[in-house]
Amino acid sequence: MQQQIRKIVQGMNRVLEGICVVLLACIVVAAVLQVFTRKVMGNSMVGTEEFARYCFIWMSCMGASLCLTNGSHASVSIVKDRLKGKGRHWHGIFCHLIVMIVCYVMIRYGWELLGIVSRQSSPTIGIPMNYVYGALPISCVCMMISALARIIEEIASIRDKGVIE
Repeated sequence: MQQQIRKIVQGMNRVLEGICVVLLACIVVAAVLQVFTRKVMGNSMVGTEEFARYCFIWMSCMGASLCLTNGSHASVSIVKDRLKGKGRHWHGIFCHLIVMIVCYVMIRYGWELLGIVSRQSSPTIGIPMNYVYGALPISCVCMMISALARIIEEIASIRDKGVIE
């Protein structure tokens, strides 16, 4: 089971990495266009700033899931550093359970938010705001999958080391 979940998470991460690369390229192109049209042509291109902002929102949300999977997100490790043996593993499980709970709340209210903004469109580009705010619940689903995989890995490492009694 652990192998199947690991393959699912690896596949999901490849897709997320590809999305993040494309979004970063879109941000760079939009910023270059904005600067070029403003400085060289004397008149700013409409919508590039908004487009770059929405790409950044999506890239940040998708990147959060990647950071959770890789363990590269910001953390305060003072408690974990002081724990030894099974305490360190249980701390990891507890932290990932908290992440899953927070993600559940964000998914639940994120879907409600999508219902509220369903009739709104962005001011300049005119895209539905659902496309912008959809980043939150989608990224939280990915984070829940990553957190579950990390919990399973922690439990497996506890069992492998013979720490579970």
